[in-house]
Amino acid sequence: SARVSSGPWLSLSYSFFFASILGTTPQKGYAMAELEQTLTIIRECLVYKIPPRTAAAGYKAADWDLAHPLWTGRCRIVAIGDRAEIRLEEANGDVFASCPIQGPESAKAVEQVLDSSRYFVLRIEDGAGHHAFIGMGFQERLRLPRHTGDR
Repeated sequence: SARVSSGPWLSLSYSFFFASILGTTPQKGYAMAELEQTLTIIRECLVYKIPPRTAAAGYKAADWDLAHPLWTGRCRIVAIGDRAEIRLEEANGDVFASCPIQGPESAKAVEQVLDSSRYFVLRIEDGAGHHAFIGMGFQERLRLPRHTGDR
């Protein structure tokens, strides 16, 4: 079994432990930390400045300056409660950009380009209501299972 040794999980565990003994719930207003689970890490990810979309059909990687990426780092995909997030991270763990995937806007968060299976467009957000679109690519084609909906 997993053992919690320190940090915020320890205080959270104690709070719920004592609440269960006393037959109460934690204090009103006590925010329960959301569990964050890393779904996958892709060690090398490339980010590109992309031109505005010119056609309703979508973006094309051939229109990007693929020889000169804007940034290189790793891509971490995490699940946090009922949402997911694509994080582009430096080697030290600092977040370069974040692409939240939640609710009705989730269909617009990630878009595969029309001309390649290695490149995508991400809708990144700064947490203050601003967003931008960037290109993201990988050196090798990803071998991920394709989601086909509920079966």
